[in-house]
Amino acid sequence: DFNHYLNLQKSGDFVNAEKGYKKLIKENKIVVNLFASLGLIYLKTNRKKKAINFFKKELIVSPNNAVALNNLGLINLESKKYLIAKNYFLKAIKISSNPKTLYFLGQIFTELENFDKAINFYKQSTLLEKNADALCNIGYLYYTLGSLDKAKKNIQDAIKTNSTHDAAYNNLGLINMALGNIKDAEKNFLTAIKCNPINIKAYYNIS
Repeated sequence: DFNHYLNLQKSGDFVNAEKGYKKLIKENKIVVNLFASLGLIYLKTNRKKKAINFFKKELIVSPNNAVALNNLGLINLESKKYLIAKNYFLKAIKISSNPKTLYFLGQIFTELENFDKAINFYKQSTLLEKNADALCNIGYLYYTLGSLDKAKKNIQDAIKTNSTHDAAYNNLGLINMALGNIKDAEKNFLTAIKCNPINIKAYYNIS
């Protein structure tokens, strides 16, 4: 049955799980998550186009399937189809408030240059799960908006969460430059490079 093939998938036996799912489809034994599970196998085995079709089929069977909605959102985000991705993720968070979904919405609204909404979604994400990337992004957006105190606080929180977050040190350097703290900025950029020797932005900023 479906659960047997699902356990095969969880154990990493994608070949037999896929065969089993297709057998169930052929026998018209359609259950919730069948198409979504098959979509995940296709996604993990680099067959993205067919994966999309299976996730869309899942939404016909189960319109509120968070797995299908989140994966369709992520595929469209990676393809830079931000408006389509946004719609899938907004539907997904109505079903369950997932920190990753909220983080992705933060990314999307950043790309759409709606920084207030982006900050809001990143904040919601960090309330559910401490995330240095989200805190770093909040800080950078506040820096972009000219709110340097808020920017610095969030960047420092990002560093507390992950002491080797090179992007956070780079952003802290930018904030210190804007505040006129040139020596501190230099230290921040050097720390960013120490954490990640190929951080091109930090090299540019220190030069």
